[in-house]
Amino acid sequence: MRGNYINQLTGEKSQVYGALDKKTQRISWTIGQNIGTVFDSSLSDLTKEKTKVLVHYGHDDTIDMNLVRQKALKDSTTTA
Repeated sequence: MRGNYINQLTGEKSQVYGALDKKTQRISWTIGQNIGTVFDSSLSDLTKEKTKVLVHYGHDDTIDMNLVRQKALKDSTTTA
């Protein structure tokens, strides 16, 4: 899994790195150089408009968060 992360509040941009476990269909990823925080979900859940994702902070702290699909913003620099 590869992609880009953009923090809408700060404008920070980072790479997303991840992998799929083909046997369990679980996908895990990190953002930027922060390998201490790992996001985890099932592959099928990532196709939904809204789903839960586990966020692991180190080995001992895990929380549930919501992952919500956002519609793409219309680019005002493109012409029709």
